[in-house]
Amino acid sequence: MYRKNINFKLLVFLVLITFSIQIVISHPTKTPSSSPTPSQTPNITETPTSSPTPNPENECESVFFTFNEWMFKFNKTYKDPIEFKNRFKIIKQKLEIFKEFNLNNPNASFTLQLNEMSDWTEDELSNLSTLTPPVDHCDTDSSDSDSDSDSDSDSDSDKGKGKCKKNRISYYSPSSSNETMPNTNLLRAPASFDWRSQGILTPVRNQQYCGSCYAFAGTALLESYIKRKTGGAYDISEQSVIDCSYRKYMYGQHNSGCQGGWPTAVLDYFNDMDIVMESEYPYTSGISETHGYCLKPFPTSNIVRGKLRVTNVRVRSEDQLADVLLSKGPIIIAMVADNEYKANFQDLGTGIFDMEHTITAQPNHAVLLVGYGIENGKPYWIIKNSWGTSWAMGGYGKIARGKNMCNIMQFGIWYVEQ
Repeated sequence: MYRKNINFKLLVFLVLITFSIQIVISHPTKTPSSSPTPSQTPNITETPTSSPTPNPENECESVFFTFNEWMFKFNKTYKDPIEFKNRFKIIKQKLEIFKEFNLNNPNASFTLQLNEMSDWTEDELSNLSTLTPPVDHCDTDSSDSDSDSDSDSDSDSDKGKGKCKKNRISYYSPSSSNETMPNTNLLRAPASFDWRSQGILTPVRNQQYCGSCYAFAGTALLESYIKRKTGGAYDISEQSVIDCSYRKYMYGQHNSGCQGGWPTAVLDYFNDMDIVMESEYPYTSGISETHGYCLKPFPTSNIVRGKLRVTNVRVRSEDQLADVLLSKGPIIIAMVADNEYKANFQDLGTGIFDMEHTITAQPNHAVLLVGYGIENGKPYWIIKNSWGTSWAMGGYGKIARGKNMCNIMQFGIWYVEQ
């Protein structure tokens, strides 16, 4: 009996020793410089210090998941972790703006959404809105200069400024009417109309990092005009306009490559040069962010026979604007499209863009006006933008009609005819 008791006590002692050793192995003492090996089990009360993918500043998983989805959708890659972190911060700020907007505007008529440009810096976004109207006074130090000079030697301070020609300069070219359109018998306009349904519009383009909305609006107008008149579908080269109208002082106004320009100069340029196709002169400034050398001579296209009459005219009302849209086809308008709005127009999603506060800024972006309608009792315009198909609704947006939204009445409208 005594030996059995000894054996039993010895067995219990050995079991306790074995169990203690297992505990020590499973829970080793941590030091600041050590970390668990793959065979060790970390303390479950500790917060993990890493994750399978880099999560900047340990942000909320839902935000980072949204960022990853957005990167995948738009095939985004970054050169290093620093850029990754900076772009993530921009997206995070965007999402916070969207959340605040939704909380403060529960009855808003439009939504905000991420698009291809959502990780752009303020400097990069500034390229989207560079419409540059000519000055309405003479530059005394340049009035005697060669107005047809092709030189790139002008200082950066002159970018976007028109020079004098015959001691006069205005917003309008000689081929345009610089007066307000007289009152006319307005058409019995339908409640809604959309030139897209007529099949005359070409696909939405993307100006990317180049301030070339003036060129894209001009080519979009001419493409729709040609298709409406002849049925022919053409993809006209914006790059040829950017390169070959650069610093061409036509009628007292000029374009400045990726630094902005003016639709009248573009449309007058089409009268002076053969029109070249995108396939022969592809767009490169969206990545290079600058104009290139004009690659002349162009192949003769003859897609427009005879001269175009370019008209830039002010209308008296938005009702008259609808009248011109119906009778003349798609038209170019200038609008304010930047951060003066509490909600960023560059983030527009679905619905009708409409803000209560008055905009007094000078229009800085050119788009094509293609239609109008009424949605839930709210009248709107339809615009074709040049910011790619991820913006708004496939590259087309709606803005409130009847209240000079985005200051669209200031610079009048542009259309062409023969």
